[in-house]
Amino acid sequence: TKLIISIAVLIVLGSFTLIASRHKLATMQKDYQSERQEQEAIASFFNTTDNAKAVYVYDATNKKVLYERNAETPLPLASVTKLATALTVNSTFTPDQTITISDKALAVEGDNGLLAGEVWKRDPLLGFMLVISSNDAASAFKEAIPNFMDTMNAYAKQIGLEHTTFYNPSGLDTGGKPGAIGTAKDMSTLILHFLDTMPEIAAQTTLPQNSYTARTAQDREKVHTISNTND
Repeated sequence: TKLIISIAVLIVLGSFTLIASRHKLATMQKDYQSERQEQEAIASFFNTTDNAKAVYVYDATNKKVLYERNAETPLPLASVTKLATALTVNSTFTPDQTITISDKALAVEGDNGLLAGEVWKRDPLLGFMLVISSNDAASAFKEAIPNFMDTMNAYAKQIGLEHTTFYNPSGLDTGGKPGAIGTAKDMSTLILHFLDTMPEIAAQTTLPQNSYTARTAQDREKVHTISNTND
């Protein structure tokens, strides 16, 4: 009887060992396949970024850095700056507050069809600014909020942009100087924070075209239909 029990125990333990080994092998194969797919995806991605001065590829789902090159080197940011402008406006303006477009705001380089005296609510103008990358809209926000650039840079530090400085709300280079400087790593932080904080506005940037409504100086409805700058 003892011999039979011992043999049974050995068989059971042997089965468990075999199951565990198969499970480990399957897990290893799955991990290898996932890693291979990940590397293939990265390789494919970098066919378009070989000439980039700085790169930071971050897997937001798994919270993992996939690749980085000069990721903490400050460089001019251009219109990515408008994401920080949008976040600053979102944190300081209520949805019902209005912004009036001035001649001064329209004097900034670039014309997207805004008119002097138009009155906009916060969210439509935010969507308009980001979809068509409107420098005029960014300038109008700056005029509407006292000490805007100080507030914007304080907000940047608050969300963890350690090596980023904004000089104007559009990122437009002026007088040979960049409108903002920051790192690829910081921009990853900025984009993730923007997507998490303003998902409805972010969704609008995926549309090829969108329409926004304002009130003219004569208090008439004005619809602006715009095409996305990102084809």
